Amino acid sequence: MRAATLIVLLFVVLLGIIAFGAWTGFPVFDDAYMVLFLREASVHALETQHPHRPLFGVLLGWAAKAFGTRPGPYVAMATVLWAVLAWQTARLCRRLAPGAAPAAPLAGILVLAPILVSTQYTTATTVLPANLPVSLVLAALLLVLTESLAPGTPRLVVAAILVAASVLLSEYGIAAAAAAVALLAVWRRFRAAAACILGAAVGYAVFRATADLSVRVKQSPSAQLGTLLGHPHVAVLRFLEGIWVCLAGAWGAAAGTIRFSIYDRSTLLAALVGAGAAAVIFFRASVPEDAARTGRFENRAGAGLLAAVAAGILPVVLANRSLTSSDPYETRYLLPVLPFATVAVAVGLVRVGAARWRRFLLAVAAFVAAYRVVAGAFETRQEQQRMEEIGALLRPLVRDSSGITVAVVPDKWKLDGSDMTPKVTWKWSDADGRRVWVMPASRAAEEFGKRGACHGTDAIALAPEMMSTPRVGPLAHLMWLPAWGRTLGELEPYCLGTVR
Repeated sequence: MRAATLIVLLFVVLLGIIAFGAWTGFPVFDDAYMVLFLREASVHALETQHPHRPLFGVLLGWAAKAFGTRPGPYVAMATVLWAVLAWQTARLCRRLAPGAAPAAPLAGILVLAPILVSTQYTTATTVLPANLPVSLVLAALLLVLTESLAPGTPRLVVAAILVAASVLLSEYGIAAAAAAVALLAVWRRFRAAAACILGAAVGYAVFRATADLSVRVKQSPSAQLGTLLGHPHVAVLRFLEGIWVCLAGAWGAAAGTIRFSIYDRSTLLAALVGAGAAAVIFFRASVPEDAARTGRFENRAGAGLLAAVAAGILPVVLANRSLTSSDPYETRYLLPVLPFATVAVAVGLVRVGAARWRRFLLAVAAFVAAYRVVAGAFETRQEQQRMEEIGALLRPLVRDSSGITVAVVPDKWKLDGSDMTPKVTWKWSDADGRRVWVMPASRAAEEFGKRGACHGTDAIALAPEMMSTPRVGPLAHLMWLPAWGRTLGELEPYCLGTVR
């Protein structure tokens, strides 16, 4: 069987596993608030939650009208967009370093692995505002990054339009465009870089004219830049840390997560898929290459990719956002640099290793990436199973009372009530789902006081917030549940002392 056929089959398997994780874990991260609004409010109410990204709000509304709360279409949409991003990354790698042909499929595999970015199992609420803008910029970059020194005017115009559409969708387009411009500048493609800058400027002008950034201060450059300038050393360290994570740290840390346990069959399946990926890449790297096959960009590939990663990270740093958060959903901030970082890593492995070790280095990287795809899918599935276990404990309380049941759980990442409640009630009726709320302990302390000093436990009055529906009414139960251990804890009253 030809190496190209094996690579296609490998990508089909990996994308199928990602779809499995997204399906069995649905709703994941921000998909939960989408489900919450569709079950408790309306499509229009969902659209109005995005004044800071109006075009995204429209696209999400269209998807919601067409798909409702059925996970299948959302999973298909996300899988297709991840497939496109992986294909574009492989194309970029071949364009930049044709003499390092085995690096291209590896770069695509690294994009699919939840290593640098861990949002592969989310759907519309992430792939539309994050993946799609990055793919639009990559399409523009591939359009102008030709062997000829001067791409024609039609290509430049289309590239500018693609970049403008990317920035109009969300601020992820700004970071992706910055990375693309840096890459083009290193290769002295100044006309192409100017076209991308023009497109980004037009897109951002329209974005600012139509978006209300006051509802999301994190997206306001003026607000965040003022905070950042007060601590410039934090910005410098965060910037350097981000480059290290993108080009080395995240990949080394991923290798450290590999486990083989007879008590956890998912680790054995992950190892099996990883071994298959390693064999395919090893075989591909064994195919003789034309030593004279080099491209116009070959000698500057490393410098260009480093510049792209640095430029793509800079807007994130200027927005005062962490690049090394323990919250896996915050890794989405690195999506604009993901294609450039994976190409840099893959090409680096080809260039750094001695010829006789090259195949082994590439195979090991493929093993780690494929292992993480499988492990991430099962971790996502297990997370949803735990949420449904919580729901099984709460459902009798909800059905035996007419008020609202509140379950308080320990804080985990930055999950709030709109993230957890739709997952807990995913298989419930809409009527039952409206009479429960799951909240982190930090929010419960604000609403009801700490466990030893409770107050105001007769009713709950959670006002509507951005991306969260209200909960208002008499309180039937206020319970504490240690939810995140190896086994699910038991329900107990939240209040330990006298309620004031």
